[in-house]
Amino acid sequence: GLEKAIGGGLVLTGGTVLLEGLFEVAEQIFDLPVRRGVPSGVGKMGGALTTPAYSTVIGLVLYGYRTHPQRWARAQANGSLLSSGMSWIRNWWT
Repeated sequence: GLEKAIGGGLVLTGGTVLLEGLFEVAEQIFDLPVRRGVPSGVGKMGGALTTPAYSTVIGLVLYGYRTHPQRWARAQANGSLLSSGMSWIRNWWT
């Protein structure tokens, strides 16, 4: 019964949004506007990472990077296994 409290509609992400007819079915089920979510803010990365299949993981990584910069810096300073990956992500997103 809370569907009507969602004023702006639904945003679907992930590879499933590439299925033909998904938006029509979702709009019928929820009686709300539905749109496709795609990654944004990926800077130089672009390409395949801008498809909906990567939107959830890109969003989670960006959220973590933006809300917990001290953890990213600490992992980088400690030379953890993730430090090279984090460095790569930071270089591409800035």
